[in-house]
Amino acid sequence: EEFLFALWEPHLECPDELFVNLVFRKRGSQKMIQKFRKLKTDMRLSTLLWKYDRHHYDQYFSPNIYSRPSRKADKVVMTPLGWCDVDRADPFAFEPKPSVVWQTSPGNTQALWFWDRLHPPSEAQAFSKALAYRHGGDKGGNAPNKLLRLPGSFNHKPKYDAPFIPLVHFDPKPITTRPRPLTGKDGVSVGDIERLDMTPYAHDRPS
Repeated sequence: EEFLFALWEPHLECPDELFVNLVFRKRGSQKMIQKFRKLKTDMRLSTLLWKYDRHHYDQYFSPNIYSRPSRKADKVVMTPLGWCDVDRADPFAFEPKPSVVWQTSPGNTQALWFWDRLHPPSEAQAFSKALAYRHGGDKGGNAPNKLLRLPGSFNHKPKYDAPFIPLVHFDPKPITTRPRPLTGKDGVSVGDIERLDMTPYAHDRPS
């Protein structure tokens, strides 16, 4: 809960009704269990985390926040975050360096960046895409409704023997610099928001 509130705290004073998203997948199953909660100061997530406990379920979270209880990309609101499936790249070789890093499986990490102000989802996606393309992260995992594995949980993919997912770096200081967005000469489009509705492991490396 403390980790998630650290991500979502900038939105707590927003007068609009907002929603956060957790997703669970039972060990050995492909069925995804979507759960939304209204964002509020007295929100309790521990009941969900116990019900779909880390020893029997893969636990995922959406770092971004939604205007409706729907994980459609067009429901994502302004965000202060950047995100990346770092995979086997060195997360500390990224520029700027990430605010949060956790290990999702042996040799693989995911990361978040705490920007010093809010950005529209498409702009935040462009920053995230630039980070992945320039530093060796997963180029397909930058949609604003992207799901990430929850630090402190376990990875139940059969090939890994359920390794613990440790948080290896956390620095809450806001980042004032931004990665330069990709341009046409990079050979990719940065304007389209990818639709990723129900498959948090869509960009996982094949087992």
